[in-house]
Amino acid sequence: MPPRGTAFGVCDTGFGTAWFLGSWPMGVLYDVFLTGLIIFSVLFQLASLPLFLMRLWGDPEKRLGGNRWRWSASTATRDRPT
Repeated sequence: MPPRGTAFGVCDTGFGTAWFLGSWPMGVLYDVFLTGLIIFSVLFQLASLPLFLMRLWGDPEKRLGGNRWRWSASTATRDRPT
């Protein structure tokens, strides 16, 4: 199997596991305590906000997937940084 396929499988497995581990307590809370579900959901969304903002406003060289291409307005082509 090519390395890209292996990397995709590992990433997808981690994503699915995290999704399950988040959905399971939400399902229990939905059955038991609906207000607790709302509180749980809002707290985890607020907890993820600093991580999102650090990634968004972080180092420009690492921002949004490490895109290091620059657009040249005069030629409308992409140039690699030197």
